[in-house]
Amino acid sequence: MKTARPLVASLSLVLVFLSPVGNLRAQEPDCGGPPVMPPLTFDQPKVFDTVRAGGEPSIDVHPDGTLLYAAHASTTLFYRSNMPDPDYATPYTGSTYVWRSTDGGNTWRYVGLGGTEVGPHAATISGFSDPDFAFDSAGNAYTAGINLANVYVAKSSDSGKTWSGHAFAALATDREWLAADQPDVVYMNGNSLVQGRRLWKSEDGGLTWDAGRALDGGGPPNKIELDKSDGRLYFANASGGVQVFPNIRNNDFTNFVADVPGGTPHAHGFLNNMALDRAGNAYLVSNTATSIRVSYSTDRGATWTSQTIHTSPANTVLWPWISAGDDGRVGVSWFQADKVVGSTDGTAANYRVMAAQTTTGHGWTDECGVSHEPAYEVTVATPQPFHSGTICSQGTTCQIGGIDRRLGDYHSNAITPDGTFLIAYSDTSVKPTGAVSHPGFIRQSGGLDFVDDGPRPTEITSLEGTPDGGNLSVSGAVDFGGEAPVTIAEDVAGDGPIEPQRAAEDGVDLTAARLYQPDPDKPELVFEWKATNLPSLGSHPEAVRYTFPFKIGTKRFQPQAKLTNFASITLVDDAPSHARLPGDHFQLRGNCVDNYPIPEAPLANCPHVAWVGGEFLPGSSTIRLFLPIGASFAPEIVPGAVITRDVVATTTIVAAYQAVVSNATTSDEALWEEGVTYTVPRKTSALGVAPAGTDPSTVTFGAPATVGSDNVFGGSVDVSALAPGDYELFAKACFASNCAVASTPFTI
Repeated sequence: MKTARPLVASLSLVLVFLSPVGNLRAQEPDCGGPPVMPPLTFDQPKVFDTVRAGGEPSIDVHPDGTLLYAAHASTTLFYRSNMPDPDYATPYTGSTYVWRSTDGGNTWRYVGLGGTEVGPHAATISGFSDPDFAFDSAGNAYTAGINLANVYVAKSSDSGKTWSGHAFAALATDREWLAADQPDVVYMNGNSLVQGRRLWKSEDGGLTWDAGRALDGGGPPNKIELDKSDGRLYFANASGGVQVFPNIRNNDFTNFVADVPGGTPHAHGFLNNMALDRAGNAYLVSNTATSIRVSYSTDRGATWTSQTIHTSPANTVLWPWISAGDDGRVGVSWFQADKVVGSTDGTAANYRVMAAQTTTGHGWTDECGVSHEPAYEVTVATPQPFHSGTICSQGTTCQIGGIDRRLGDYHSNAITPDGTFLIAYSDTSVKPTGAVSHPGFIRQSGGLDFVDDGPRPTEITSLEGTPDGGNLSVSGAVDFGGEAPVTIAEDVAGDGPIEPQRAAEDGVDLTAARLYQPDPDKPELVFEWKATNLPSLGSHPEAVRYTFPFKIGTKRFQPQAKLTNFASITLVDDAPSHARLPGDHFQLRGNCVDNYPIPEAPLANCPHVAWVGGEFLPGSSTIRLFLPIGASFAPEIVPGAVITRDVVATTTIVAAYQAVVSNATTSDEALWEEGVTYTVPRKTSALGVAPAGTDPSTVTFGAPATVGSDNVFGGSVDVSALAPGDYELFAKACFASNCAVASTPFTI
């Protein structure tokens, strides 16, 4: 989904005012607000199957974009007072219901035997309840279900068209959840009726499972989440913490439990759902009776920060679910009553689906350098109630009291590869007198994508041409979009982690390096490295450094990211009057001489010129360093400057790379010495004239225009040789390759 890009916060402004007593005092600076997000909107909610039941729906998205939806067959999810109902018994196959969509949810197809629309989705399965999905790194899809006597797991290698699977009588379990990692590696947790809350592992695509191990804190039966960047597995337990398995990929089930401030409340329900964004940050959603809370961790689950993102004292909220896309882009949905409901079992209410979005899921920093909590925007996803009445969350005992059990205990949401937010819910409004609910679906239609697929496009917002003798005097304005990342090095060999050269260093392999300026109005380059086995911050010695030497003309530089706070440089190396701040990990060295032949001290003759900003993102194995443009300590880094890799005659980049980071291989030598250059982008504009109706792609922009600091441009075009007739004035404005073309007609 291509939707609006975020707007930047306002520019800071310092004002001075005269106090009532006549003293001149400085007003607090305007530090700007969080990034402004366009409103999150949704298509009209739809119920896509009015025959089969849709309780406790699970929605997920295959990596190829195929949508998969599964629901409880309602064997135990029904409203006794509305019996009999043909939708309860007629479609029943003994298994959960599965649907598939290949057009983004416009149409859905029920998945039966062998890809038909008849029967269960696999022949040898038995389990009508508690569906879930997971995908391994090879694209295999897994789904599961239970009938209390057994758990079944089914596998699909064709994006959910066909499934095969079987039941495991030994796993008599309630509310199982799945997570998948490398090819055919699947994890499952559940409430074993004999052994309690457990976690099992399969390494053959779900055919066989190990004996399992206990999970901390017992119930509730929360979903497990797995980070495919390193196989780390997360589980939110009932004791108010998060259990983390850092090395489970290597069959090392050593784990730790991290506290979550305030615990993990779950009023009117029993689930705490988690999500991981693409940068490796973890999120956990929970709720009180009238508020939704999200906790987040930026250090791989070690520590957590909690925040109430929505509170409504006049409305009961329940069953929140959370998904995450790119770094900090988080979506939450929940059910909300139109009043306060002390007991959902006994008090009827009208329920709507609510949704919230943020691009600052782990906080944001204003223009004065002050950190703030994440900023969420809340919206109504279903303008009309999808359910009116009571909601029983007491499991199978609901039928003893004859309480409405059609919805089950949860709903779910997901994010597509292009960043569209999807919500699955159980609908009773289409057939309010029926005994079962039906599968409801909501799709984001507007607002901000949950996946950032590049900078906003450049746009020419105004263009005018005024005749001036034989010239056309031109003026206009541009909203410049940023530059997309430019790859300047890539490990095409993909040879994976490299063993350390010395015991003090970590074995990492830099797989890519990128440069770009994401904001044309912010004088700052982003220097980005991708690495394998990126260690966690502060856990490795000073010798672990990441560097990419470059030149501008004859000036040589080395940006450097260091995992510790210990500085090996001396005060003599530091820039005059430059104080290092606690926690700095990033520096720029400059005025370098030929220092590479010194294997044990490769930076000795490359003085430190400044500490600069940066960040380590272990979840995505990414390091970012922010290089100021036009700073006094590096005046060579200006728009138009050409950056090349620094290759010296006396040795190779690989030699320096070995001395600083790891033991590089021959493939890395070819990688790092390939001749790629990068030009710091400028804002440019040019003009052209052509007969009316000319294809813009064929216009020659031969007249330069000048772009001012306010993004207003101006220039002139010689039209003295043109014959009378209808013409168009064309303007082209670019920031790097992010260009826009506009035209306006004129007549001679």
